Amino acid sequence: MALGCGFRRFSQFVRDESGAVMATFALAFVGLVLMCALVIDYASALNAKTRLAAAADAAALAAIATAQYEIAASQTTATAIAAGEAHTGAVALAIGA
Repeated sequence: MALGCGFRRFSQFVRDESGAVMATFALAFVGLVLMCALVIDYASALNAKTRLAAAADAAALAAIATAQYEIAASQTTATAIAAGEAHTGAVALAIGA
């Protein structure tokens, strides 16, 4: 008798539709929360990618500026050395060495 009573309650529970809207809403809400989480993660990743690209661009521009400065400095040094060598040669000729 106890087994039959449990089966009747289970069949009534299965046929009962009073909470169907709440169950459907709960499943839809979980999906909605997951989609919102995906959108937030995607936006965060896109923001990080943009910041990394800006940092890479800034590093490249800094490297170019440093290289231009070093090239200009080396050209100035080479010009000074050449002028010094020319002056030393002229002095040597004047002395008669």
